[in-house]
Amino acid sequence: MPDPRPTLLLTRPEAQSRRFAHLFAARFGEDWPTIVAPLMETVPLMPPVPDAEALIFTSETGVSSFAHIQPARGRTAYCVGARTAKAAQEAGFETVVGPGDGSGLADLIEGLHRQGALGAGPLLHAHGAKVAFNLAKHLTAAGIETHEAIVYEQMPLGLPRNVRALLQVPIPLLVPVFSPLTADFFMLQARDAEAQLLLCPISQATADRLQGLSWARFEVAKTPDSGAILDALERQIRASGL
Repeated sequence: MPDPRPTLLLTRPEAQSRRFAHLFAARFGEDWPTIVAPLMETVPLMPPVPDAEALIFTSETGVSSFAHIQPARGRTAYCVGARTAKAAQEAGFETVVGPGDGSGLADLIEGLHRQGALGAGPLLHAHGAKVAFNLAKHLTAAGIETHEAIVYEQMPLGLPRNVRALLQVPIPLLVPVFSPLTADFFMLQARDAEAQLLLCPISQATADRLQGLSWARFEVAKTPDSGAILDALERQIRASGL
C-alpha cells in the first residue's frame, strides 16, 4: 500500500539538507518518506578582499568560504542568525547575532552605530554572487563604510531523473524553500509539475519568487529560521488531514 504521507523533498546542498532531515525526523518520525535532491552546488572563490575592522556574514557558506581566504584574527562578525554565528565562532570570530534576515541585521548594525558601539574601521560583507538584500549598499548609504567581497557562487544543478519523474505524478510533495535563489532554481524545475506542491518558503520574499506555481499550496514561515520552517511544514501536514 502506498505511503499516504506527502514526500519531503529537500533541495538545499547535501550537508544542509541532511541536517534539516534530521531535525524533521526528530519531530515527525524517522520513517517519513524523504528525498534529498540538491538544486545547487557551492563553488568557493578566492577574490582579493579589503582590510576590515569587522565582518558581516549572512550565511554559513559565507563564513566557510571567507575562512579559506583570510583568518578571523578574533575580529567581530555580525551574523544574520544563530546558525551562521555558530559557524563564525568556530572559525575564530567574536559574534553578534542578528534576527535572521539581512534587513534586520542592517537595523541592528545601524543601532549599534548610533550608540557609538561599532569600531572605527570599515565593515566587510562576505557573501555569495547573488544576494537578496544589498547590506553593503544599505549600510554605506546610512553612513557606515561597508565593503563587500563575493567569496562563493552557487551553481544550479538539475534534479535527478527520479525526482523529475515524481514531479509529473499527481501526488503531494512537501517542499521547504530556504532562499529566493533556491526558489528561482526550483521554479525552473517545477513550472510544469503535475504534483501537488505543498511549499513552505522561509520568507515572503522567497514566496514571491514562487508565485508562478499558482496551483501550489503555500505556508510561509513566520520567522526566517529552521524552527519556523518546521512549524510551516506541520501546518501543511495538518491541512492534508494527516
